[in-house]
Amino acid sequence: AEEFLQVNRYNDLAIKTSPVILISYHELVYTHKLLKKHANSIIPKDDAKDPLKVIMNDLTDVPIAHEGDDKEVQLELINRFADRTADAITPENVYAQTVEMVVQLFRKLQVELLKKDNLLTIFEDALKTSDK
Repeated sequence: AEEFLQVNRYNDLAIKTSPVILISYHELVYTHKLLKKHANSIIPKDDAKDPLKVIMNDLTDVPIAHEGDDKEVQLELINRFADRTADAITPENVYAQTVEMVVQLFRKLQVELLKKDNLLTIFEDALKTSDK
């Protein structure tokens, strides 16, 4: 059923939430410190537009972690370099949006409408009942 319905593909395209990580303040400071310390060896010198180079240029000095700063921080991971306008027009996104709308429509339809023979009849009857 999963292969036939392509549920995983649909979920991958339909889920619009960004991944989130939990990291302690000390881990964050330590990672910041390591990135600053080894920046010359991990960032390509010949590519001025390298994403890591852009991010490293935006980083400020390493903050100081105090003894009581052991709380966790929740960080939402987003791609600040992604082209947001190109995402809306891909066939996969159009497919995902269409499936999402059809699923929402089925949830709102009356049960007796869903007992029809085919999708066209269901949609026609749904239009008739929504006009009333």
